[in-house]
Amino acid sequence: HDTRMDEEIKLGGKGEGFSILKMLILFIFVLGFLALAIEKYIQPVLKANKIRKGTAQQKQRDENQLREQKDQIYIQKQKELERESQMKQRLEKELEKEHNEIVLKEILETKASISSFELNAPHTLQGNPLEINNDNDSSSELKREEYLKSRKLREEQEKEFQRLMEEDAKKEETIRRRNNQKVAEKERKKNLSEKLGDGVGLNHPKEQTRIVQFRLLNGEKLERRFNSKSTIQELFDFVDANDENLVRPFQLINPIPPKKIFRSDQEELKGKTLEQLDQRTLLIAENIES
Repeated sequence: HDTRMDEEIKLGGKGEGFSILKMLILFIFVLGFLALAIEKYIQPVLKANKIRKGTAQQKQRDENQLREQKDQIYIQKQKELERESQMKQRLEKELEKEHNEIVLKEILETKASISSFELNAPHTLQGNPLEINNDNDSSSELKREEYLKSRKLREEQEKEFQRLMEEDAKKEETIRRRNNQKVAEKERKKNLSEKLGDGVGLNHPKEQTRIVQFRLLNGEKLERRFNSKSTIQELFDFVDANDENLVRPFQLINPIPPKKIFRSDQEELKGKTLEQLDQRTLLIAENIES
């Protein structure tokens, strides 16, 4: 009896050890299956998400870089236009100054020749030309006529000189007033541009964004993103701040049918929002023909 019990105990121990071994093999099999599943299904999904995220970030960086390049090109063009304007103003001033110097030189030379004639004339010519000695009447009469002509010429030259001086003063005043107007207009456009800011960003909701491409009178093309709640007045202000060739009032034309025309002198338009525009719109700026 005792021998049988010992055999049963030995057999039970072997059975438990076999069960543990089977569980261990099953656990290893499950781990292998999970590893294969992760490698086959989960890793591609994670990799795709990583690639998609990297692509979105790269696209955002490209868009930011493109926007910075456009801003740099715009700033460079503005500087070039400003330099051309300054060079043109300097050239006009130099030409005007040169012209005035030539005219003044001619007047001074004429006055000098008249003064030389008077100094070299006989003593009788420096007094009253009517009190000339009766001797040598023909010669005296000729000298008297020359004196009268020279005095008349001098008076005419002095009048012409005075007229030119007055014209120069008027031109200088006109140039000064025009320069002051240009400075004031430039400052106004600068303040207008600062007031408008940079427009809405790329993260702004698409349905609330209006992308407007402007074709200015100087041939330049600009693009700006507006909030759909912005007003038509902001369109006018943006064009006014960026196009020096436009004369107020002006108009913006959307050539795509149905054709729309927005005039800057129509007060009833200025308060309306941009919701009436398509999400992408082309507007051509033109002066209003009188």
